[in-house]
Amino acid sequence: MNLKKVFTTMPPRYVSLAIFVVIAVIHLSYIALGIAPLHWNDSSIFDAMAWNVVQGDGLSVTSGIPSAEREPGYSLFILAPLYAMFGHSIIGPQIVQALLAAVTCVGIYWIGRKFLSNQSGIIAAFSFGMFPAVIVYSGEIMTETLYAALLVLCIFLFLLALDKKTVRWFIVSGMAIGLLALTRSAALFLPLLMVGIIWLVERRTRSIKTIFVHSSVFIIVFAAVVSPWFIRNAIQFDEFVLGRQGGGAIYWTGSYVPWDGDWQGHIWPLSEVKDKSLTVDEQEALLREMTLQNIKEDPLAVAVVYAKKPLKILFQPEGMQTLLIMGALQSNVIASIALVLAFTVQVIILSLALLGVFQFKKFSIFYTVFSVIFLYHIVIYMPLNAVPRYGIPLYPLLLLSAGLTISTYLQKCKQRSDVCMVSYHGYGLYNSNAGIKYGGAEVQLYLWSKYLLEQGYSVHVITQGAKKFTIEEYDGVVVHKSISSQRKYGVVSNIAAMIRLWHHMQLSGATTFIQRSIGPETGMIALYCKIMRKQFIYMIAHDREVDMKYRRQGDLLTKFAFWGMKQANAVITQSDDQHKQLQIMMPNISSTLIYSSYFVTKKLEGTKVSERDTILWVGRAAAVKQPEIFLRLAEQYPQYRYVMIMAETVDQELIAQVRKKVNLLDNVQYIPNVPFQDISQYFAQARVFINTSKSEGFPNTFVQAALHRCPIISLHVDPDTILQSHKMGWCAQGDENTLIDLLHRVMEKDVDVVTYVENAYMYALKNHSFARNGSVLTKLFDVKQ
Repeated sequence: MNLKKVFTTMPPRYVSLAIFVVIAVIHLSYIALGIAPLHWNDSSIFDAMAWNVVQGDGLSVTSGIPSAEREPGYSLFILAPLYAMFGHSIIGPQIVQALLAAVTCVGIYWIGRKFLSNQSGIIAAFSFGMFPAVIVYSGEIMTETLYAALLVLCIFLFLLALDKKTVRWFIVSGMAIGLLALTRSAALFLPLLMVGIIWLVERRTRSIKTIFVHSSVFIIVFAAVVSPWFIRNAIQFDEFVLGRQGGGAIYWTGSYVPWDGDWQGHIWPLSEVKDKSLTVDEQEALLREMTLQNIKEDPLAVAVVYAKKPLKILFQPEGMQTLLIMGALQSNVIASIALVLAFTVQVIILSLALLGVFQFKKFSIFYTVFSVIFLYHIVIYMPLNAVPRYGIPLYPLLLLSAGLTISTYLQKCKQRSDVCMVSYHGYGLYNSNAGIKYGGAEVQLYLWSKYLLEQGYSVHVITQGAKKFTIEEYDGVVVHKSISSQRKYGVVSNIAAMIRLWHHMQLSGATTFIQRSIGPETGMIALYCKIMRKQFIYMIAHDREVDMKYRRQGDLLTKFAFWGMKQANAVITQSDDQHKQLQIMMPNISSTLIYSSYFVTKKLEGTKVSERDTILWVGRAAAVKQPEIFLRLAEQYPQYRYVMIMAETVDQELIAQVRKKVNLLDNVQYIPNVPFQDISQYFAQARVFINTSKSEGFPNTFVQAALHRCPIISLHVDPDTILQSHKMGWCAQGDENTLIDLLHRVMEKDVDVVTYVENAYMYALKNHSFARNGSVLTKLFDVKQ
């Protein structure tokens, strides 16, 4: 069984379940071994605080004496509830922490899946769950497991807030980071930097007012979560406590040059402080004074000690050292080998993570959050004594970066060749915020780019965008904005566009070029491929492209375009009619029939056809689409509900006419410019789909309607007579009265609609799935497979 293929193709919920089960079993198995925890000094404090809460003595280490020696989060969120339910036993917290580690891994997977890549998320999730230190600390009464889980939650919610840009996501992310700070006070100042990220990310797309609201909500919610702890301490101790008491020893240790900033226990001179019979507050004041004295006496030496700490935190193999301390590895030889291996693993992880950073330029939001959170923790821990376990919560970030490096390498190994598609009007499909309109030809190239990427091909798309000429990446597809969508179509503009097209074809490094919908660029692509000895595959988008009359009446650029089509190594037709007409027009061309293709895995359900009540029209603002006929139907049959989805392209006069007419009709819902990814819901809710075009190639809307069990009525278009021969719809043969009669019969349930929609679905499944058509195209590629 190919596990890699299984995990990369199964639905995300099943991947999440698999990650949870595997990691939970590993951690629970470790706990089942019965290895006694190390019982750190912190462990006894957390334990005492939690048990005293359960006993009704409040947060205290010594019963009845209020304490703030440690942050309250771990004792209150994990230990106290479990002690209250199951008694004073650590087995409950150990089991819960094992499960929490598994949940953390699922969270890591979803961060990777949504903001990096599915494969990098899977790699990082399993790597973190199987990391020795993570396994060991799920059995310890320490904050590492909880802090790592909350940090992953904070990162995920904050990334979603930056992505969704809505107030509610900033509220929940503010709550999460408040819980994080209550678990470890090291996170107290992180929200200030995260506010900076909000301003940095949103400054170009949101108003100052909106950014201020998002930032304010985030900080206010965070403050509301942590303020009860500060208020409680101020009341109890009559002083402001920054997170916790008792931090003087770790700050002094961190600055003590003879110990090189490492904790060596309460030996001299630290024992001398402990033996002075001072109160806790007096000890803290003395230790802070001694810390400042260390820095004043030799600032350069202390700076060197501080500079070493990130390396100690990141490179010391904490998990393996802990196993050695517990006596799991008794042999000195085995112990030495284990430590060398553990150190080597650390170096490999950090090296891969560093390489992953160079990939982050393609994932700017994650890169910003990653950099700030990682560097913040490194800096905040520098004044403390260097403890490798401080680095454990940072490993989700490191492993996501390392996973990105590995997945990128695996993708490059998998890639068989570079394929470049020329789709001038397709940019809006990749970047839905661009506002650039597209048609069916662009939709098909978009879907083919996704399919080829899944099959291991490196895919480039040359398109147009507003103003800047840039190269961007969307879900693995490299998009070249080679020309401006705002250009004027003059001679100079067209020449400049052809030069840029040639340049970006070279930049793509592709061996195979694919284009759909004829234009001057068709000739330029053919010329480039002929000179550079590349392969050119042309896809016919419209019936007029196989019309001899259209070919003969064209100007010089049209003739250049048809010359380019004739030079193609292979021409793809969408229907039998196109295939036959092409053989008549250009008998020497090698042509292959490939129907419009979709990702079809199962029946796409909507409401039952009998329960639907809307009449749907989908098209672009073009005279050939004849939207006015649809509006006449709405006018003649006002008792029905109509939905009109129109891409408002360049014909402003037609758009104005349609909008004016729609405003007079109460039964028409007009929806402009629906993204392709969102169009399915309208087909799933429509009782019938109406096509009023004079001519088309093979309408994408026919397949979308068929997949969503929506009946089709067409005024003119019936490619290969599929509507009639497959009994999947009706064609009025250009007669508007027949169209009206057919619509009336469907709406009044005078025909067996269910049989027609089932026939339509079976036809689409058989002829229009990538499972059927994908290999037909890739076999045409003139490359080594």
